[in-house]
Parts: sequence; structure tokens; C-alpha cells
Amino acid sequence: MKPKTIIFFLLISFLLNACENQPIPTPEIIPSLSATPSPTLESRCSPNAFSVIGYFPDYRDFNLAWGKVLTDFIYFSAEPALNGDLDTQRLQADVLQGMQEMKAQYGTHLFISIGGYERSAHFGTVVTDAALREKFVAQVIQFAEENQLDGIDFDWEFPETDAEVAGYIELLNGVQASGLIVSAALAPYDGIDLTPYAVIDHIHIMSYDHDGQHATYQQSRADVALFLDAGVPKEKLYLGIPFYGRRTSNFDEEFSYAEIMANYAPPPDVDEVENIYFNGIQSVRDKTRYAYENELGGIMIWELGQDTQDETSLLKAIGESVQQSCP
Repeated sequence: MKPKTIIFFLLISFLLNACENQPIPTPEIIPSLSATPSPTLESRCSPNAFSVIGYFPDYRDFNLAWGKVLTDFIYFSAEPALNGDLDTQRLQADVLQGMQEMKAQYGTHLFISIGGYERSAHFGTVVTDAALREKFVAQVIQFAEENQLDGIDFDWEFPETDAEVAGYIELLNGVQASGLIVSAALAPYDGIDLTPYAVIDHIHIMSYDHDGQHATYQQSRADVALFLDAGVPKEKLYLGIPFYGRRTSNFDEEFSYAEIMANYAPPPDVDEVENIYFNGIQSVRDKTRYAYENELGGIMIWELGQDTQDETSLLKAIGESVQQSCP
């Protein structure tokens, strides 16, 4: 072997031995920049441009896929107890966990609702007693923090006296002061004083359950006008859309949209079958487009569990309508 070759191999051997004695450098760890995901939803064209809010009652089956369209999910419902406690016994732990999964996957804002039909009995006692009201507000805020909620929805059906309205507003203000988003569902009936409610973040217009054809497009526009004429900013208004129908000849006969589709299979542009008035695909598209074009905060749905799970889905139609309305 030539001298130069020997020197070359000796040099290589030296370098290999040196490397074996050196620690292997670890790659630089870059901190993650991903916190709560920004919503990339089928119903949105830009963040915070238009909200699609859905109520989910405790007696329905939870569906994570709703998060594809919803910007806000409201779990219905807790209620005030007579002693000022927050009664959450109807709220299921697995649903609360599913809500967190929805938020992680889709960026959906999470709420619980407090009150509702036949769940509002103790509101009057709690809101008109300062000590009970303070206790209740503290428990609401604590529950929201423990369950990583973004806001609280209130559905008192309905305050009857000036003292109850005043106490109710104090309650809403107390929760809002914590930084939580506060919404309230209100029925648009003649004579209601809407002025006090303009201070909260969202007002859900219960634009359904009118006499006869209970939720027409024309009635929705009239209901929105009632709130606008009262001076409520349009961006705080959310037009309510029913996912159910009522018999025009018997108000107490109610049918989910899924039942109506299963029994009658009406085409998309039909809103009445066998004297059952409901909102079909075209009507929810029209109402959603109206809310979008008139720069309302968004639309609200009562309620998600009444929808179909196929191509006839009203939630799907709402998401598509928002997409088509986007610039």
C-alpha cells in the first residue's frame, strides 16, 4: 500500500473515533402555535362574519358532525333551583365531553342554556332576591369555567313583572361581566319591552309558534323588524328557524322535520302537508339568505335533533346557503 493511501485511511479512522465520542445533536424544538382552532366551517366565509347557532336538548342523541356547520352549539338545558343553585342534573357528562371534541375539531363556540319551557319556574324568585341572584351567578360562572364554555344562553319563558325584568337584566349583566358571551331567547310578541335586553351579546328571536302557519318567511321579517324598531343593533339579532312543524288546525300537534320527511317526503319548495306547516329546504335557505344580506348576527335553530341525517338535512341547506351568500 502506498504511503499516501496509508495516511488517508489513518485520517478516516481518527475522524470516526472522534465522532463516536461526541453526543448526537438533538433537533431544535419549535413551540406549537396551534391553540383553539379557528373555525373552518362549511357555513362560514370568514371568521365571525355570520353565526349558525343550534340548540341541542338533553333528550336527543348528540352528533359531532353538526360542528361542520355550526359556529355555536347550545346544550339545553339547566335551570335555576329555588335556593339559588344551578341545577345541571339533566346535562350528561358524555355530551359535555363530546362538545369539547366538537370545539377541538371545528372551533365551535360552546354554551349551555338555562331555562326553557316548563324549566323556568324559579327564575322569578332567584332574580328578585339579590343574595340568591349573586349565588346563582357565581355557580353559573364556575360551571362555565369547569367545562370550558364560551358563553351562557338564557331562556326564561317569561318574566311577568317589571321587578322580574329588572332582576333578569341584573342576572344577565352579572354573568356577562365575567367575560362570558351572554345570549337570551325572546319571543316577538306585541307589547314586549325589548330595550333592556339590548345590553347583552346575542338575542335569539323565537320566530315560530305563531298562530296558523307558525313560521312563515313574511312573519320572520316582521319579527326582525319588531326588534330593529326597538333599537336593538342588527348584529346582535339571530333569526330563529324551526326544525319542526305544527298542525294549522291544532297548535298542540307538533311534528319534527325528520318525521315529516319520513311520512310525506315533500319536495324542497313545499312548506305544508296535511295541514302541517313547517320550513322546508327552500324556506330555510331564503331565511338564511335574508339574515345574511341584512347583516344580522346570524340564524338560530330550534332544534338540531329534529333534522334528517341525509341530503334533505335543513342544517346542510343552511350551511350551503351561507356559502352561496358569501362574496
